Amino acid sequence: MAIEPVRFYEFASTLYREAHDDEAAQRTVVSRAYYSAFLAARARAGITVTGGRVHKAVIDHFHERKDYRLANGLGDLRRQRNEADYDLHLRVTSRQAGAALKQARDLLERMQVLPQATPPHPGETP
Repeated sequence: MAIEPVRFYEFASTLYREAHDDEAAQRTVVSRAYYSAFLAARARAGITVTGGRVHKAVIDHFHERKDYRLANGLGDLRRQRNEADYDLHLRVTSRQAGAALKQARDLLERMQVLPQATPPHPGETP
């Protein structure tokens, strides 16, 4: 793999710190936060297919294995990402972006893919 999924989380964290009041940046933070967790989960599940249905397939994989915390977290982040990417009439705030980052971090930690040196995003205690 040319890039590790956790890099999307790290990029989103940096963007969150540097572009705090820019709504386009907040939308991008939510999107990248979701994709960091989704791509890590897809790799963990061993799912190699791509396309629109892969998102549901990954979530279903973890539901079937009774890892509801991971499945539900991915589902919630996906909903937030869809709103951030497609529902332009809805405002995405810095608070929402920070919450998406925290949720992604929790899922990445659950999957044990975050390197020990990865700092928390602003407002989160280590």
